[in-house]
Amino acid sequence: FDDVNLANLGTAAFPALPAVPATSGIGPIISNPSFEASVGGVPTGWAPVQTQDGALTLSSTVARTGTNSVEISDTSGPNSEQPAWTTTANLGPLSAGQKVQATVWAEGANATGTSEIAIAWFGSSENYLGTDQSQPLTPGTSTRTELGVDATAPAGAAYAVVSLQSYENSGSVWFDDVNLANLGTAAFPALP
Repeated sequence: FDDVNLANLGTAAFPALPAVPATSGIGPIISNPSFEASVGGVPTGWAPVQTQDGALTLSSTVARTGTNSVEISDTSGPNSEQPAWTTTANLGPLSAGQKVQATVWAEGANATGTSEIAIAWFGSSENYLGTDQSQPLTPGTSTRTELGVDATAPAGAAYAVVSLQSYENSGSVWFDDVNLANLGTAAFPALP
């Protein structure tokens, strides 16, 4: 142990404990998977990226469960600049070969391009190591479809980022009910 602090509070209330690190493995693996909690129109635990290349919004018009989903629409830019909603997975310490499976429900309206769920792996220096992606949502107007991706942690992986992404999409796509299973070394169950 290092830097242990013991304080006699007497009868005073306990102070707030520090936040658990995002990759501690304690608590939910995915924060706010149904997007029900939000602050200022952004789902708690999620961040919009590449917003200059599309419209990323919290939607209350389409939802699989609850009242909210996230929407991505009118996206442009190359494959390397994908507008997305992202969150860091709370997997705890990773080992090379560790398996995870992510799923999400998606629905499109006049969707074009590629809309999918992806898991990106990063090293301890925030260096990018690779990405695993689901099959894309079928273009056009679709009913709710479950998308899924199997991913295996590469050597040197320190954390994973889950991305709900859509690019080259002149329509709209909604994502809801994200699930991430930490399988360890177990075999992957069948994808949807």
